[in-house]
Amino acid sequence: KPEVVFLDPLYKFHNLKENATEEMTRLLDNLDRLRNRYQISLVIAHHLRKPTLGESQSSPIQLRGSSVLFAYGDSYLTLANDRQKRKGYRLLSYELRNAEAPDDVTIRLNPETLWFEVVATKKEGLPQTEILEYNKAQGETPKVKLVEFFKEKASKNTILGRVENLLEARLIDKKQRGRQTWYFCR
Repeated sequence: KPEVVFLDPLYKFHNLKENATEEMTRLLDNLDRLRNRYQISLVIAHHLRKPTLGESQSSPIQLRGSSVLFAYGDSYLTLANDRQKRKGYRLLSYELRNAEAPDDVTIRLNPETLWFEVVATKKEGLPQTEILEYNKAQGETPKVKLVEFFKEKASKNTILGRVENLLEARLIDKKQRGRQTWYFCR
């Protein structure tokens, strides 16, 4: 009996529109039923969209298609080109909903052994899921309070960049109250 089932890549296992929330929700609900019925773990490989200026190229919030794909998972591993654009180097990043994520790892393929080797390890700031979970717990959060809460983990620009990614993915909204910007979950 299998314990883990890999869907790699996801698009080969359905013929639905990835940008359609309703269709992706139906697919993910069916995967939940499959997982629960057979008591298996699912590992889903999916591609990221190209980042826009200022976005991290390895954030799971950038999963191609509907934002329900990001909302579905418990753990994310992303593999992206190295930030210094070194040929053959990749950045392996983690984002976990229910635990502290391990440090990002820069790896490269050894052409002699064909094994990936760790080149460097570095924590790359604040995961967007932390901001999302904080905002859910608060209900509504003023921008000033959000920046103050996370200032030990990241710079103001990093924090607001993560917030912009969440806004683009439509996982949070914002509204103005006087001169203050407030964020809230959808």
